[in-house]
Amino acid sequence: MRDDLKKTSNKIMLLSALVGLGAMLSIMFAASNPAVGIPITRSGVTDATGTYTFTFQNPYTVAPNVQASITNQANPNQSIRVTSVTASGYTINVYQRNVVTLLGVEVLLGAVVPVQGATVDVLVTAKE
Repeated sequence: MRDDLKKTSNKIMLLSALVGLGAMLSIMFAASNPAVGIPITRSGVTDATGTYTFTFQNPYTVAPNVQASITNQANPNQSIRVTSVTASGYTINVYQRNVVTLLGVEVLLGAVVPVQGATVDVLVTAKE
């Protein structure tokens, strides 16, 4: 009878270890595979053309959702646009509308210029 208890105890310990290993592998897989659905955040800086481009280390199966915002916006006339999203990466542009003062009133000009050195925060989430 004692041997039966010992065998049962060993089986329970082995099963517990396997369950723990499975949970650990699941976490490791989720961290290395963005398609699992864990939101990813990144920060980047725009280049001379006002562009920030990022390529995923592990591509998604379909293009993910990408949301972007300007961090520490230097000018209230700046705008941000996600210009391209694919399963392998994204491109973001930051622009600024210049102003002219007419009769003491600031008026936004229609043309935009790229903003170099703008810091952008990006949130990426997988689509189901």
